[in-house]
Amino acid sequence: MDNTGNRHLAVVGILKNRENKLLLIQRNEPTSPHIHGKWHFPGGGIEFKEDPCDAVVREIVEEVGDFQVELLSRRPIIHSHHYEKDDIHSIVLGYPVLYLSGELDLKREPTVGDARWFTIEEIKELDTLPEIQTFVSAIHDL
Repeated sequence: MDNTGNRHLAVVGILKNRENKLLLIQRNEPTSPHIHGKWHFPGGGIEFKEDPCDAVVREIVEEVGDFQVELLSRRPIIHSHHYEKDDIHSIVLGYPVLYLSGELDLKREPTVGDARWFTIEEIKELDTLPEIQTFVSAIHDL
């Protein structure tokens, strides 16, 4: 078994509002060129012993503001991707989440450069991380 490279497990909130727009954040991480400047759903790492469903809600609040949200499913959409250039294997658990209320606060997390609500058509034109299209297609079917 080959154990070279880095592994990364993360959760993201596929955050949808009542107008069927999705919230994406733009990553501000110059030391991580594979994600810097790219659009992505809010999310991050799972803490030790933390339930992934709790992690996704925590990460949304940490990255974009004191949002009230409702998890639409405890079953994630899973995406696996290998970034060959950086030899990183990323596994992302995407949870469909309904936005209920709250204001964007981009001063909470320095790795978030911007955050906006987009239609599915607008997302197709953005420079996104690889899993975004997988997640957008899956949530469109919900």
